[in-house]
Amino acid sequence: SNKGSVPAWFNYLFNLIVIPNSPSLFVLSQFRIPISHTVASISFIDISRNYWFNPQWAISFNRITNSFLVGRVITTYPAPRNEALISHWIASSVDDLLSEFTACQGCASAIPRSSTSKTLLKRCPSEGCFSYVPLSSLIRYPTKPRTYIHADTRSVSLSASLGYAKSLLLFHLFAPIRLLLMNNQVSRISDIQLPSSVSTLYIDSSFLPPSSHPISSMAYAWTAIDPDGFILESHYNNISSIFPSALRSEIFALLHGLDSLPQNSKITVATDCAQLLSLWSLYVDAPFIPRMLKESNHLLWSSIRTIMSQKNLDVSLIKVPAHADDPLNNHVDALAKAAHNDSYLSSRPSSELLAPCILQFNSLPVDMNIRKFIRDIFDAKSLLTLAINLSLIGMAVLSFVVSVSNYY
Repeated sequence: SNKGSVPAWFNYLFNLIVIPNSPSLFVLSQFRIPISHTVASISFIDISRNYWFNPQWAISFNRITNSFLVGRVITTYPAPRNEALISHWIASSVDDLLSEFTACQGCASAIPRSSTSKTLLKRCPSEGCFSYVPLSSLIRYPTKPRTYIHADTRSVSLSASLGYAKSLLLFHLFAPIRLLLMNNQVSRISDIQLPSSVSTLYIDSSFLPPSSHPISSMAYAWTAIDPDGFILESHYNNISSIFPSALRSEIFALLHGLDSLPQNSKITVATDCAQLLSLWSLYVDAPFIPRMLKESNHLLWSSIRTIMSQKNLDVSLIKVPAHADDPLNNHVDALAKAAHNDSYLSSRPSSELLAPCILQFNSLPVDMNIRKFIRDIFDAKSLLTLAINLSLIGMAVLSFVVSVSNYY
């Protein structure tokens, strides 16, 4: 909002995924994603200087009163206390999207000034309300480390909104329970279980565009090889023709092959697709970056990240020359092409994805730039509303003209 007005499509998306009237930015269950797929960074209170003046902006949650407390941690106390002395700052607005706070000069929850160190309190001349809170209920407020206050400071602006800070804290406090439930519900894309002796996986795909086929057709194949170079198993199949492209077929071949591996496998994947190697290094063999959500096939890449994490796979990709003298690559290429004409095969349904958050439209997954898709849907909705309004205006004008004609 600092760069201008909030776009209408953003408000539309925000109202779609956030629980109405929630005390913080609680997201509907179908849109929640694990922390490994986010850039949210939770920082904890520095407890290396117990008993000493060590100011840190923090946010705390009281489970008994279901209330939040924002302020500066003045000092910390080790076990058995495991507490922090924190000042109390009040949000200047009820809007959680803002980050302005005013120093509280005293409230019902404040401790008597005589019950704590006068030496510490002298370092806080502009703050008049203090509390003891458990360290387990605290995290650092996401703001710049050099957010200082002075003797005459009565209000302060922190870097992040109160709503964002609340969401981080609640995720820290309650996410372990949710993640445990998620880990106990492991889904599968492949119904094949390869032996632990597999060492190399050759993958390939085939794509027939509408110009050369009645309808676009996507197929994939992989072949599992043991350390002695013998073929353990081969597999090929068709893919539902949603967002058809040659690259999507190649990514799905990789996805299905990885899901067929046993736990803790260390494997080399051979492919003749240079673009696949480039995207792998960017979106899988690296921490999550939001740019991935702007990429076509981001749901497939997210599913691959999930499989890698769930199965603890150690995977390296290598490039092999296409249509050369590599018999195994030629073998898997022939399998992928044969899948187009195999009448006994059934296409893999697009719903079989392991992405932690899947946006659907008309029961189909949106595997393209989410922002662009939402904007296009909102523009289409606005255009339809405009067309209806123009139609009503046209009917009114026509009715008026007919009435005037009849009058004369």
